[in-house]
Amino acid sequence: MVKNVLTGYRYTTDMKIQQLLAVIEWWSRSTITIYFPDDQSRHGWGRESAILLSNHRYEIDSLALLQAAYAIECPHVKYFIKREFRFVPVIGWTLAFGESIFLDRDWRRDSRTIGPALGQLWQHRRPVMVALTAEGTRYTPDKYKASQRWAQEKNLPVRYKHHLIPRVKGFVLMVRRDFEDPNAAVYNIKFAFDETKVTPSLLNYIQGVPQHCSLYVKRIPIDSIPSDNDQHVEQFMYGLFTVKDKLMDHYIRHKTFPGTPVHYQPCHTALFH
Repeated sequence: MVKNVLTGYRYTTDMKIQQLLAVIEWWSRSTITIYFPDDQSRHGWGRESAILLSNHRYEIDSLALLQAAYAIECPHVKYFIKREFRFVPVIGWTLAFGESIFLDRDWRRDSRTIGPALGQLWQHRRPVMVALTAEGTRYTPDKYKASQRWAQEKNLPVRYKHHLIPRVKGFVLMVRRDFEDPNAAVYNIKFAFDETKVTPSLLNYIQGVPQHCSLYVKRIPIDSIPSDNDQHVEQFMYGLFTVKDKLMDHYIRHKTFPGTPVHYQPCHTALFH
């Protein structure tokens, strides 16, 4: 009985996701280009379980990631997300039934939640991609100033131009203790939209305004991340966001990311057959 109920929930979740994709691709005609810096990144993307370390600049980041996953027929995308979203009608229920991991932003509680939740996801037969936005909140000028002040107070040797200071405890926990799938990988994910053409927003999707997302995807083998102590993992995360900063500089200058671009065609024709 319980199995049948869960199957029904997941079927309903899949239907909601298909409706979101219909709005993104069929209604608004929005597109996506993924830039792969090497063959390992291109061939591994969507074909192995992974933690996706992404920036969080736009309110539609998660939808763009969903579009990128479905473009390669990898629908199992989960999110680390604030627990408050669980109670948002439709969206929150979809995330909950879709097995996203809800966090309290209370480390005493979250440190006990992350490991078991990931362990359950890694048991899926098909690859599962779990998105972690380590900045914790969307970039705004005010949040950026506050983030920089916090870094100065903590004497952190990092200064970014386009990102907030990442929160590192959750990633340290995953790498050092709870990354239970030895075949999984980490991907450096960088979103960007050409903001000189249109301000990226959910409302644009609803109003049928096309938006084009550029997405940089770099595979990082889990065993290449220094994990002998917490400080080394923290340094890795801070360094990764330095890379993201340079990637954003490149995008601002060229409106592209370095690497081989793959232009994915909308898959909306498959949604109705």
